[in-house]
Amino acid sequence: MALALLFGLQSEPAAGQAEVRNFTQPIPMLNTGGHSAPVRGLIFAPPDGLHLLSAGLDKIVNIWNLHEAPPAIARTIRPRIWRGYAGAIYAMALSPVAEPDGQRLLAVAGFGVQAGRGEIGLFRFPGANSRPTGDVLPPLPGGTPGPDPDGHLGVVVSLAFHPRGGFLASAGHDTTIRVWDLHTRRTIAVLKGQHTRPVNAVAYLPDGNHIVSGGADGQVLLWDVDARGRGPVRAESLDGPQPRRGQHPGCQPRRPPYRHRPRE
Repeated sequence: MALALLFGLQSEPAAGQAEVRNFTQPIPMLNTGGHSAPVRGLIFAPPDGLHLLSAGLDKIVNIWNLHEAPPAIARTIRPRIWRGYAGAIYAMALSPVAEPDGQRLLAVAGFGVQAGRGEIGLFRFPGANSRPTGDVLPPLPGGTPGPDPDGHLGVVVSLAFHPRGGFLASAGHDTTIRVWDLHTRRTIAVLKGQHTRPVNAVAYLPDGNHIVSGGADGQVLLWDVDARGRGPVRAESLDGPQPRRGQHPGCQPRRPPYRHRPRE
């Protein structure tokens, strides 16, 4: 204040980006090209594969135009973010089936911004041209502690669409796989009770009737989707006996081991 009076300036409230409280509004950042943190997901966009989607711990999804030489970023999708790791992307998936207008569903998940950390963001891709930072749809909810949570309790690390669209499988650190009905945005099946540590990978078989999952416990499990969580029709551990707790970094959910701090 003394300096303001000394130089004849009027004092006004100042606010920095770190003081923005509305985490639903992404903060525009300088895009220097590429990613500024580890990349965790890549998708070639159909039908011609000439666009590549990349996402990672810097909390953005870059869309690369492979028509150009060298490839260049066509635009950037910016999901919801918050401080620290909140908003870091660990997984994304693109629906194999397009809507009548040519749009597809893009699912993005990771270290969520809500208290439960398990929400899944949804976008229309390629989206409206007038929305360069993402054509946002209502997200799939994260869970809250209780006997029957609505979504994942913790970080989501893998996503997979049903081969014919309409359903999405998700897996995470809460040791469960969830099957979502994308029309109602609700969980219709929770596959649990077999993995004892975080589920790191999930995929649909081409028939759409089975899901395969791989976990930090060394197990690869085949699930009958129609069983709705009653258990796998076949379970096989590719790594032999389950590793002891703390034996290798994948055994327990933990913060990423790298030192880079994602953008806030």
